Amino acid sequence: MKWNVTLTQSLGALFLLVLLTGCENKLQKAQDYIKAKDYEMAAKTYKTILKEKPKHKEALKAITALYCGDQYRNNFQCYGNAKTMYELMPKDPKAAEYYKQALYASAYEFSLSSQLKRARDYLQKLLEMDKGNAKALFMLGLIKNRLSKKPPVDYTGLKEAAKLLQDAVKNSSKTTTITLNKKEKNANLHWEAYFRIGNIYSNLIMKARKTFDKKNPPKKRGKGPKFTAPAKELAEALKAYKAASALSGALKDKGKKMLPTFQTAMIYANSVRDFTKALTWLQKAEQIDPNSPSVLGNIKMTYEALSIDAKKRRKRRLRRKYDKKAKEYAAKFQAARVKAMKKMKKKK
Repeated sequence: MKWNVTLTQSLGALFLLVLLTGCENKLQKAQDYIKAKDYEMAAKTYKTILKEKPKHKEALKAITALYCGDQYRNNFQCYGNAKTMYELMPKDPKAAEYYKQALYASAYEFSLSSQLKRARDYLQKLLEMDKGNAKALFMLGLIKNRLSKKPPVDYTGLKEAAKLLQDAVKNSSKTTTITLNKKEKNANLHWEAYFRIGNIYSNLIMKARKTFDKKNPPKKRGKGPKFTAPAKELAEALKAYKAASALSGALKDKGKKMLPTFQTAMIYANSVRDFTKALTWLQKAEQIDPNSPSVLGNIKMTYEALSIDAKKRRKRRLRRKYDKKAKEYAAKFQAARVKAMKKMKKKK
């Protein structure tokens, strides 16, 4: 009986040795395929090893490195293998690195295909592993913002999105770049975050305005109270837009570069009713993009608003000055509008 047990054990050991030797040979073959840049055959070889021995660490490390690397990248395969590797070797720094990379890449792909909740879940897993991951915080902020804006608008969710974007800024350097979509691969995280924070707080101001308008219909509004933007939302919107404006110098796109400056002007005009400050910011926007119909049209309307105010204060000379400027910008606006329409027709 003892002899039989010993023989069985010996045969088992011999089989294991043969199996291991076979795996080692296949590993070497896979490495040879990689040197020859035949990544498909290398992947197939690693898969054969893992089919025979699912917990073969070296094969798992190698195939994860292959699918998560730039030369033969496959996000789907990267995620599956990185997850398995991390579960098998949770203390291995490389396993954690690959898994975090796979979670982010998968979340990005899901966000592009509008599978926002799946993208959110992947990012939350990533942030459980790495709380200060700036790019994950930024993407989660964008996703939270998009989900919260779906009717009915979740205003609490919008505030949470702004907080995530602020955290992304805190945890990143000024030069941190992110990929917004397949075209914008080198967007500046700080500019994008600040601009979107400004948009979020602008939406919160609009919500306050809608609530005010319901309580104060047009017939009563002339005699009743005037709308005052909520102080916190107003301060946060201006702070964010001005921060984005300060970073706009590095941008190449004139339209994008001008946006935060223009939005700052709109807040001063519509929410603060300070047309002098609005004009100052619109003039800055004009310097950036002198042919923008939006900027020129709003400068015209701002001069008209200043003229009305001058009339109320019986400042005739000032009123004439503003009226002259309003006419000048009306002509500029019309010319820019015609030019823009011709440009659009050419593109079609």
